[in-house]
Amino acid sequence: MKSKMPFDVFIFLSSEDDKHLVSGGIGTYLGLMTKYCKKLWPNAEVFWLTKSHTKKDFFEEIDGVKRYYFSDQVFFKNKPFYTNIIHHKFEDMVVYENFISKLSNKVSDILREYSGKNIYIESGEWEGHGKDIFNIINSPNILKNVRLHTPLASCIKQNGLIVSSSTALQLVNEFQTIINADCISACTDFVKSTLVKDVLGKKLANTLNSKIIVRPNPIDKKNFSHSNITRNQAIDFLNSIVGRSFFDETTFNILLIGSVEYRKGTHLMIKS
Repeated sequence: MKSKMPFDVFIFLSSEDDKHLVSGGIGTYLGLMTKYCKKLWPNAEVFWLTKSHTKKDFFEEIDGVKRYYFSDQVFFKNKPFYTNIIHHKFEDMVVYENFISKLSNKVSDILREYSGKNIYIESGEWEGHGKDIFNIINSPNILKNVRLHTPLASCIKQNGLIVSSSTALQLVNEFQTIINADCISACTDFVKSTLVKDVLGKKLANTLNSKIIVRPNPIDKKNFSHSNITRNQAIDFLNSIVGRSFFDETTFNILLIGSVEYRKGTHLMIKS
C-alpha cells in the first residue's frame, strides 16, 4: 500500500552493499530500506552511494534504486609528495578520507540537481560518511538522519582494538556525523545507551536527547516469514552450504551468524 510521499529524494551513504561488497548488516539493512522506499514511493528518486568492490567507479540501477559505487583508489598517489604519506604509514588514513570526499562530492551534485526539493539523507555513524555534508548543510527542506550501528568507540572498548591514526580520525568523523544530524536513530535502547556511554557523554546526550529515537531494524517479512519455507527445505539449503549432511529432521541446532568477534557474542556461543 502506497502512502503520501514524504520526500522527493532519498540519499543513503555506506561503505558496503548487499550485492558486491557484503561486510555486515549495514548493507543488508540499506538494501531493504532503499528497495522499499522506491516501492512505497515510486515517484521519489532513491540514491545509494557506496563503495566499489573494484578499483573502478561504476553505476547500477536495481529495483529503481540508483546505486553509485565509488572506488577508494587515490588518484594522486603517483605524485611525488605521496611518498611522504607512504613512508610515514598514513596511507590507510588518506584512502579512508578520499572515499568520504567522493561521497560528499556526489551528494553535493545531487543536492544541486534537486535544489528546492524535500530531501532525506541518511548516513550510518560507522566511518562517519556524513561528516562533511551534515556539517555544511542546514536547510528546512533537507532532513539529515544518522543511523546508529556500532560506533567505533564501542568496538575499541569491547574488542580491545589498537587505536591507529586512521581509527583516531574515524572516531572524530563519527562524532561529527552524529552531532550534526537532525535525527539520531538507534535500533534498540541498548544501542542508544552505548552511544551515550561511549561517544557523547551524559551532558551532551541530554542536549541532543530530543533528536535520539529508537526504531527497530526493518524485516523483510514477505521473504523471511515461516510460511515461505519448510524445515526440510531449510535443512537441504543449510547442508548445501556446509557441503555434507550435517543437519537432519531430528537435530536441534543453534546458528550464530555474524563476524567472529567478542562484540557479536562469539565467546558466549563457544562457552555454551
